Amino acid sequence: MKRSLYALGGLLLLMGAGGALAVEEGWNHESFPPFEEVDADNDGMVSMDEAKAHPDTVAAVTKGNPATVEESMKSFFSAAHRHDKNKPYNSPLSKEEWEGVTGK
Repeated sequence: MKRSLYALGGLLLLMGAGGALAVEEGWNHESFPPFEEVDADNDGMVSMDEAKAHPDTVAAVTKGNPATVEESMKSFFSAAHRHDKNKPYNSPLSKEEWEGVTGK
């Protein structure tokens, strides 16, 4: 029982550190477009595909290195969902989540 509590505590600590690191990715918040520009289908959510299709979002998330698009998008979406651990990393972002991670 004690071992499982230690393991759980360690896992929670790592998850917390991961969330803190995701926030500190160093994304250039100035270069992110507004939510409305990325929400191409106007459904009030930005999917990962919509984000990948917007060149300004790709540039901001990859920091100008297009070879890292997939991993960078996963990191970006994970950071946006850090408050809701039940959402998969690739769940669409609401306007509130978008603004929380981009500042726009």
